Amino acid sequence: MNFKNYTAGLTIFLFFLSTTVNYAQSIGGISFNYNQALKDYKHNINSSPMGISFIGLYAIPESKFSIGGELGVSMFANEEYTKDLTEEGYAGAMVEVYEEDCYISYYAVTRYTIPSNTMLSPYLEGKLGGISFFNDKVYEKPTGPNAPKKIKDKTEFLGTSFQYGMGGGFMLQLDYIFPSLTDQIHLDFGFTLLNGTETDYRSVNYTEEIVRSNNDVEYTSRTNNIAYKFGVVFVL
Repeated sequence: MNFKNYTAGLTIFLFFLSTTVNYAQSIGGISFNYNQALKDYKHNINSSPMGISFIGLYAIPESKFSIGGELGVSMFANEEYTKDLTEEGYAGAMVEVYEEDCYISYYAVTRYTIPSNTMLSPYLEGKLGGISFFNDKVYEKPTGPNAPKKIKDKTEFLGTSFQYGMGGGFMLQLDYIFPSLTDQIHLDFGFTLLNGTETDYRSVNYTEEIVRSNNDVEYTSRTNNIAYKFGVVFVL
């Protein structure tokens, strides 16, 4: 279980979403996300989380409001290193480790579309949900006279931060620019200012000494951030 596997799983989710959107009078799509961490959260992680998310919204009849959900996965740290297995009982053995720090995000979404007669459709958006952090370690190529044949990969779920926020954005109707395209395809640009509760998480930021031990570096803070997105959505 790692970031690539979660991405593949969410892609399958998008496929099923796209097959049902015709019958739900909804908005469905995929976005690339860049999350600008704020305050202590920013100082504790190596880089700003980036990932993908899928959104599905149902347009309430005779209303400018849409309601639905968003599901995503983001990674903010990864490291490749060689680990000494002495502390695991394999004196003189080494193993290659690929480690990732990620989180799964999930939100209930309410969107208000501002009336517009142009190719741009601005909107306001509110989100309520959370992010659940996990650390993933993949072990490869054990070596040494006392090395085991295989070490089981490890995924550890850490803390969960509940989040809420407001933001906005706009959708760009592509057939205004490319007339050969259907009017159902839009580009979606937006941002959300999110407030998060305090939780525990880990960020790979090891010195060589820590790499070769069983000690892990964990942090505790709120998870306030600004989430930016760029995506493609289908409007029906």
